[in-house]
Amino acid sequence: MPSLAKAINSKYHSDNFVYNGPEDGSFVIFAPKKIPLLKGATPQTLVLNECMIDTAGDLGELENVCAKVAELDLSHNDLKSWEEVLKIMKNFNSLKFLNLSYNKNLSQEIDNNLCLDFASNLETLVLIGTEIKWNSISSLLSVLTSLKELHLSLNQIRCLTKEEEFCNIEKLTFDGNLMSDWGEVAKLGKTFPSLKQLSLSNCPLRLQVFNSDDVGGKCVEDTFQNLEVLNLSSTLLETEDELLRLNNFPKLRELRISGIPFLERVEEKQRRQELIALLPKIRVLNGGAEIMQDERESAERFFIRKFLDVEEKPLRYFELTEKHGQLLPLADINFKPVTKVTLKIKFGSETVNQKINLRQSVKELKKFLEPTVGLPASRMDLYFLDLGLGGRNILRHPNKQLYTYNMHDGDEIYVEIKNNCSMQISQR
Repeated sequence: MPSLAKAINSKYHSDNFVYNGPEDGSFVIFAPKKIPLLKGATPQTLVLNECMIDTAGDLGELENVCAKVAELDLSHNDLKSWEEVLKIMKNFNSLKFLNLSYNKNLSQEIDNNLCLDFASNLETLVLIGTEIKWNSISSLLSVLTSLKELHLSLNQIRCLTKEEEFCNIEKLTFDGNLMSDWGEVAKLGKTFPSLKQLSLSNCPLRLQVFNSDDVGGKCVEDTFQNLEVLNLSSTLLETEDELLRLNNFPKLRELRISGIPFLERVEEKQRRQELIALLPKIRVLNGGAEIMQDERESAERFFIRKFLDVEEKPLRYFELTEKHGQLLPLADINFKPVTKVTLKIKFGSETVNQKINLRQSVKELKKFLEPTVGLPASRMDLYFLDLGLGGRNILRHPNKQLYTYNMHDGDEIYVEIKNNCSMQISQR
């Protein structure tokens, strides 16, 4: 397996590449994977994931490269121990970002003697899927005093086995771990008192243990005095009472909370309205636009009306009625088009109330009225009287739909014998 030193030389400093072409003699266009550096140039970002790197190697010969690199991606390699990792950190003096994800050998505990007389300017450390133990994390953090961002997702961490305080960490990604006890979450807050962003997505947090979270006399929200952004998506929260607890986090302004089963049963727009009404401090919800005042007021009024006729009202209902007052239910307005009306059919001295389908034509109406007035459709003239507007109008277009005349209940249809038919009758 190659060392890191060899991998850097191979990818970034090699300009020797021999290609003899395909054996069948066919023509190919070749774009080399290795791009040689310009003389004296050194990249600030080295991407060496999936290179089977197992050791640091002799980095002394790459002193100029190491001195200028700010970001190093070594994910999906085979680094055999933390001794090799610390050797890399010591040689890369300007390193700000280091990704060691999915180096499975890093599950071994760190020998604390290796951390003596060690200093680093590292600001972001990514340890996703390494199965690192919490004792090793504590050992690292004790020397990485400039570290601000720590990624510990998918490490099967269930609890904190060692409690120390690291005030430099401001962002912690903890997704997909096995932590289910809010008491352990509170320990995270105590361990990282300056934390501003915390992601607990896909952790099995649930209601049963939400109240067993005292840590040194503090409950979970008391240990997160600086937290501004929280991700609880795909956790096992089960009630609105748990959500209301989030109002006690003093600086929390942004929340991600998708994939919660009891919330997913509600249509998306209504779900957003309910969350906004329940969480007055939240300014950004699920990565959307900032919640403006008019949207918040609309959501809070929706929440009040939702519980108007419910016997057991939540506490938030009474808080919102104090703010907005008692609201009346919204009028139930039906915007569906009217398809049937009751019209007065007048023929001679006779008047009949008849329910008429407006989705038919004038020609079809005449056919429909034949048994009522005793005339064939061919001998009828129909006049429509709109009582709201007044004045009779002949329905002269046989294929025109009735709804286009804007007919309403109580309007009148006059049936008269066509003039040419009356003349023929009198002549007889």
